[in-house]
Amino acid sequence: MPLVLVALVAVFAPAGASLLRKTNVVPKQDATIKNPMDGNTVGDMVPKVPKPEPEGQEFNRAYAPISPLHRADLSDTDAGEHTADYQGYFADYLDHMDASTMRRFESTTCENVCAVCAIFAAQEEEGACECYSTCKFGECGAGSGAMPHIGWSNNDVTAPRTLWESQCNIGEKNCGAQCMSKELKKQIKDCQDDAGSPIECFKRLRQLHQPLPFDSRKQVHYCTRKGMSTCDSFMNVPTDNGWLCYQYEDKCKEKLAIGFKIYKSGWAAPSVWESVR
Repeated sequence: MPLVLVALVAVFAPAGASLLRKTNVVPKQDATIKNPMDGNTVGDMVPKVPKPEPEGQEFNRAYAPISPLHRADLSDTDAGEHTADYQGYFADYLDHMDASTMRRFESTTCENVCAVCAIFAAQEEEGACECYSTCKFGECGAGSGAMPHIGWSNNDVTAPRTLWESQCNIGEKNCGAQCMSKELKKQIKDCQDDAGSPIECFKRLRQLHQPLPFDSRKQVHYCTRKGMSTCDSFMNVPTDNGWLCYQYEDKCKEKLAIGFKIYKSGWAAPSVWESVR
């Protein structure tokens, strides 16, 4: 029955007619939306923000950054490392010596301590060590903060004690200008110009100008010379030629045991070319 109805509709319907049901809705014209920019650009619509003021330099190149202190390189379970660390700490506390200090000398007079330092400096590179001295103890440092020696007459050594210290490039008095004699300067210059054996020349100078001990009872030099069978003791090194002096008596006796003769260290091997000739 439904198939028959469909066939009848198809027969009686006019050609080209729509099979859809018509309505009274009339299509309206498309509405035009007003352009919000109205011919302007986005830059004209958005307000301009003022530019910030230029900032100053944040870093100063004249100063380099300093790293924080590192942790001590010590093993937590190694007691030996901790012991060595404490020993170094207490040594620096009792006697501080900067790493840049080449050598330091001590004596009881400015002349003596400067002589010892000058002999050392003369054997270094030129300009590496300029000797200066500073009074560390006694009346020599009046006004400089050095501790005075008070009540010295009650001590075993009845002589007022003084202590001078000399270092390279550090000190209050310039040794060459204030505490050195012209004779010593000439002796140092002669050793520098010695074409034969400057080492032996400086060795003799060091013997003549050994540092004087803070305790005068220890100011003893053990000396000997050719023909002696023992060592003699002196308060000051003899200036006569031929004397060999030592700070310790056993070193002096060792020299006596060896003797004063100079032996050759060895014989030169025969030359093959001379044997052929």
